[in-house]
Amino acid sequence: PEDEQVSQAAPEQAKDWLGLRVRELDEGEKSGAETRSGVLVTGVEPNSAAADAGLRTGDILLEVGGKAVSGVADYNRQAEKLAGSSEPVLMRVLRGGNRFFVAVEPGD
Repeated sequence: PEDEQVSQAAPEQAKDWLGLRVRELDEGEKSGAETRSGVLVTGVEPNSAAADAGLRTGDILLEVGGKAVSGVADYNRQAEKLAGSSEPVLMRVLRGGNRFFVAVEPGD
């Protein structure tokens, strides 16, 4: 029937991991931040591993656990691979034009 709408695949949802909520960067955000990849931190749970490490809403995660993160699918792969580990997770962060590394200590 003509009234059926073509359903588009829903974007992959980011896993809740280390107290972080993330989403894909849109083209405007990529251009403004001068990056071609990464995921945008949209929320940090208070008193979480991510909060303790100093991550903030608005940060862009470029690498997680030594792997480049081009989007939510890459982030989810790393989250699944590293979940349950007691080792710190090294993240490369872009904030306000500055790139730096943060070690996130997983909680118990």
